[in-house]
Amino acid sequence: MTSIDSSINAIDKVLEGLNANQRKAVTAPSNARLQIIAGPGTGKTKVLTSRVAYLLLNEHINPQHIIVTTFTKKAALEMMERLEKNLVGQSVDLSKLLIGTFHSICYRIIKIYGKKIGIEDYHIADERDSNQILKEVMENLSDNDRDLLAGVPEDEKLPLQNPRGGADQKFDIKKVKRQISKLKSSGVSYDNYASMNDSNRVVSLFYRLYQTKLEENSLLDFDDCLFKCLDLITSHPVLNFVQHVLVDEFQDSNEIQLQLMYNFARGHPTIPKLQNNVTIVGDPDQSIYGFRDAQAINFEKMNSYYKQKYGKSCEIIHLVENYRSTSDILSLSETVMRQQQTRTQKSLKSQHTTTFKPVYKNLNSSEEEALWISYHIQHLLALPDSPLKYSDFSILVRAAYQTRVIENELVKKRIPYHMIRGRAFWERSEVIAILDYLRVIAHDNDRIAFIRSLNFPKRGFGPKTLESLSQVSAKEAATSGISIYETLKGVLSGEISGVKLNSKNKSSLKDYLGFLEQSREMLANLDTYLNGEVIEYEKKSDLLAKFFKFVFEKSGLAKEYVDEDNQTLNVMEVEKQFREFTPQEVDLPLFIGGTEDDIAETKPNFLSSFIQSIGLYEADAAASETDKSKGKVSVSTIHGSKGLEWNVVFVPGLSEGLLPAGFAIAQGGEELVDEERRCFYVATTRAKSLLYLSSYTTSAGNFYGRSIDKVSRFIEKLNNHQLLGTVQEAFKDWNSLMKLYQILDKNPIPVPDKKQFCIDTFNSLLKSRIDIYMQGIPLSIKQGDFVAGANINTYSNTNMMSSGMGFSSAKLDMNIPKRSVGLWKRQVKPKHSPNTTTTSNNLQFKPPMMNKAPVCNRQFAPPTVQGVNMNIKKSINNKAPPYIPDRRKK
Repeated sequence: MTSIDSSINAIDKVLEGLNANQRKAVTAPSNARLQIIAGPGTGKTKVLTSRVAYLLLNEHINPQHIIVTTFTKKAALEMMERLEKNLVGQSVDLSKLLIGTFHSICYRIIKIYGKKIGIEDYHIADERDSNQILKEVMENLSDNDRDLLAGVPEDEKLPLQNPRGGADQKFDIKKVKRQISKLKSSGVSYDNYASMNDSNRVVSLFYRLYQTKLEENSLLDFDDCLFKCLDLITSHPVLNFVQHVLVDEFQDSNEIQLQLMYNFARGHPTIPKLQNNVTIVGDPDQSIYGFRDAQAINFEKMNSYYKQKYGKSCEIIHLVENYRSTSDILSLSETVMRQQQTRTQKSLKSQHTTTFKPVYKNLNSSEEEALWISYHIQHLLALPDSPLKYSDFSILVRAAYQTRVIENELVKKRIPYHMIRGRAFWERSEVIAILDYLRVIAHDNDRIAFIRSLNFPKRGFGPKTLESLSQVSAKEAATSGISIYETLKGVLSGEISGVKLNSKNKSSLKDYLGFLEQSREMLANLDTYLNGEVIEYEKKSDLLAKFFKFVFEKSGLAKEYVDEDNQTLNVMEVEKQFREFTPQEVDLPLFIGGTEDDIAETKPNFLSSFIQSIGLYEADAAASETDKSKGKVSVSTIHGSKGLEWNVVFVPGLSEGLLPAGFAIAQGGEELVDEERRCFYVATTRAKSLLYLSSYTTSAGNFYGRSIDKVSRFIEKLNNHQLLGTVQEAFKDWNSLMKLYQILDKNPIPVPDKKQFCIDTFNSLLKSRIDIYMQGIPLSIKQGDFVAGANINTYSNTNMMSSGMGFSSAKLDMNIPKRSVGLWKRQVKPKHSPNTTTTSNNLQFKPPMMNKAPVCNRQFAPPTVQGVNMNIKKSINNKAPPYIPDRRKK
């Protein structure tokens, strides 16, 4: 077979299985401006990956001449894996493809060409670093700066003030930083902002001081990665070799990312055919990152920009065939979006022939919602032949604090779950601590990490001593260009004054610096080895593990966390990622007309590459946790669930003040409420087969003290459309149940024995026992309940924690360790009844005599509950459960 034949076969493989619109999008000419509007479940990733493969194979564009931006590192890795499968046997070096998040791509460009704008050898300041720098700026104002602030009118100060702050914390760091970030996201420098007539003088001052401090420490914050890169590529033609740019999740792009896209694709000025060739993929209905300054209007802006440039609009292709959700789920989701006044209507077409209405229930509290969810999970898991596993379920909430009540209930019922927490993993105190040590080993002048690690674990340095060391190091850096590492050595030897150290301080500092020297020696040997011959993965992993263990133990962190299993496990997760990390080459083709002198020298440093990857490439905990959590229910915020899907999805909290969120209602802006509506849309379209929606109304305040007394406006407007059911239609008869089994995407499809499972009994007990369950009364749910002729107890005093709810089909791992999470006991205080006895901690029931379960196909009479007072006081107080200690940020 010739190489031409091989290429043709590869192209056929790329196009195989695409529907008409997908194929049209993939095969569009390379010299085009293309917008692919891809609704949820329409094969967006497949189309984008196929488009890249088509450009490589059919248009013969070299991979190093293509830029692909993705929203997360996970998406980039997934795309690379798919491309590798599509291009097996082809002579295409995918390692040359410039793919990643906007931040990672921009940082790579800066690392190579940053010296052209004076930012050579800069590193990334993470969120904690930038907060600390801004705090230092606010606390160390000069007299002139204080005088300037004193002359600012109160109406300019008030929106930025901290109502609980003292004299040194008059302004809220988060509020000021948010304003600075917003300016950078819009491409506005502090010089330009200061010259604007409507600028806020407080923001202007802190913006200037903050940016100056970053530059003094050779740091770029996340916004600077984009801001400085845009400055670089608009001032110098360092990307004039690029022939096509593709942008994923375009609805989540902000203004500066839009400008970056234009300039990425600018091409060479003398070759018009290779200029401004862009493919974007996205869905305006899924734009939910307004708090990051994302703007759905970028679709219109892009269209207008290229229409003005070329005299014609972008080509727009809509993907409407949905391969994920049933038609009832899509109908509900589309009806929700049609509540948005300014939206263009669209209709996704489900490829499933079977469908069931979403189920909705309004309850009396968030605790009842959690009970309602666990009740339905347990019944679904009790279906015969296990068509559903724990990993098929997801619970999606608008705000992270809502998960605590849900987690509490799942733990009580021993339902295994995991949290999709995104970057929260990297913000845990123990993770920050080990990363600080890795940072000071990798870099001489990471002042913030030096000061934080110097006295953690405690080495006897007091706050005043640490402050003196910080000030002296900053002064030495500004006046002499000396790194903090050299400053500390000078302080220890007495060559640098300004810091008083007692004998214990000197001994501690000597040990600290000695540890760094040993670690750096190990790192140098490691880098020499890793940059030499190719070594086996196992050997490389062993070397990295040995280095990491040395750092963890000799730093004192291992001893610090010796009795803290969760913290140690989190550090071990960092080690795992460190061992598995493969550095991404900081490499770009030399731009047309450039010379080797234009490129900055880069020293290979495995550790430095790993540290930068965490901040830049959005180390996506959702990806790794999803992969390793098979057999667990997923609990996530709606934002954290984007791009994921499950067979069964629960969306609780559909109440005014929760979804839409209270701040969106309070600020009264139509766009804010529309974004909340889009959040709801994203949540519902994560569901493949079954969707459960719930709300609650109560006179008691929620977590933030707000009253939740009204059902969400999004739900209220659905009531007239007959899109919601009160019960699950999949259980109404045997035929419906079989249809459910068919759409659950199982291979092979389980076929339950009709003689061993009575669907009428299942359906009737599901409806009749919920009132008892919702009162916190122990209830055993097992497959044996639903066999024709079974002797059914409506409730049972079975020990719930040891019985695993009697689920023979759920395959609950009884080896899951019990967690001590400070859960409160259910204290049920019923009125006197001859069929009940009480103890100080719980309520025990004498099961009433029940008739045998009905034979299938006979009318079922719900069992009566004699002797049980159905007005038993709720077992759960209307307050949020205690925060789970091991999830608390310290």
